[in-house]
Amino acid sequence: MKYLFEDTVRAVLVAAVEDGQQHAAEAIASATEALIAADHLLEARAKAPNWMDAKAPPAPQLPYPPVTDERAVLEMSRTGDTFIRTLAAAWEHGDANNRKRIRTGWADEFRRFATLVHYQEMARQAEHEGRN
Repeated sequence: MKYLFEDTVRAVLVAAVEDGQQHAAEAIASATEALIAADHLLEARAKAPNWMDAKAPPAPQLPYPPVTDERAVLEMSRTGDTFIRTLAAAWEHGDANNRKRIRTGWADEFRRFATLVHYQEMARQAEHEGRN
């Protein structure tokens, strides 16, 4: 009964005696049964998984497509929105250190456009092979 305190036990005993039960032994027995049942409920609740402890599984990390950063940046400047085009322009004007910082800071965007270039090349190659 690790979850129950002495005051709780005393309050349950007083309530059982005041409930009109004649014998103290009966009151103690019923109070003890109630306390044991409450303790079992508390232990079961403590062992039950909590939805707040649940964690989302990590997103799978796909391999980076075999596309150079230059080709990904070219596609970013051609088909990206204003922010992506500005990011591509910053990458083109940056030195090696700043390019690395842009590449690592915006890795998801680089991966997205590299994947786009990769699939475009695969489609182009499949179309070319289909014609021959």
